[in-house]
Amino acid sequence: MSRREHDTEQELFAHNVWADHIIWSLTSNQNLRIKFLNCLAEPLSPTKRWHHVTATALREKSDFVKVDLARNSGYVEEDSYLAEVQAFKATQGKEGTAPEESGSDCHGFLQSTVTFNANRVDKWSRDANEAFHRAQYLELVSKPEELDLQKVCNCESPCIPSCWADTHAALRDLQALATLFRPPRIQDARHKVVLLAGKCTGSPGTWSVLSGLLNEDKAGKLLRALRFLARPITTIRLLAQIARILPHFRTIKFCCLPPPRPTQIAKTF
Repeated sequence: MSRREHDTEQELFAHNVWADHIIWSLTSNQNLRIKFLNCLAEPLSPTKRWHHVTATALREKSDFVKVDLARNSGYVEEDSYLAEVQAFKATQGKEGTAPEESGSDCHGFLQSTVTFNANRVDKWSRDANEAFHRAQYLELVSKPEELDLQKVCNCESPCIPSCWADTHAALRDLQALATLFRPPRIQDARHKVVLLAGKCTGSPGTWSVLSGLLNEDKAGKLLRALRFLARPITTIRLLAQIARILPHFRTIKFCCLPPPRPTQIAKTF
């Protein structure tokens, strides 16, 4: 990874405006706690199937929080990821932590989260790729003589068009790698598309660009698909912001409850 790419990723995580708006729009600490549990439950549910339905509950102490986790399939192979969640939360908002160190923690935790949620990321990638196709985005960007992006955007954001083109190309690469089944390269490609989706949806003037290029229906569907793809980044930003607002949330203790006993119906029924 080049220094320029690394710096870009650091800037991405430093861009907390979107997360700030979400946090401060919450009306009470109770809503903040609900958002915290949702931000934990989503990455801990790597698929939408019945076995991975996750429930969370919160018990607060003066200097830490205890989170009860329950899932239909139980928690068997998640110990390492739960440990990474704890380590990430512990580094957020502490005095003496350099911005570079915080950005590095975010970068590493994002990679782990994307890998852990590979099935969801692949599903969101397919949806985003289909949204690009339906929006006929490729036909638009292939005719630069018909496209005055600065006029459409009406803002000083020349990086936005290239960002969207890069995302489209990365999605196609990911689909090709999935067809060839190359696990190491697929993991890198997943991480790349999530970062690019976060950059697209977090850029100022995004809606102005899309609604100028496409009709509002196509623009809305494309933006929605990319926001889903960027959810790992949004979740990490929110967890970091909550840790800064509520310091005792930096220390988490997980209590994994055993799975429920399977229900069996006797033959007499």
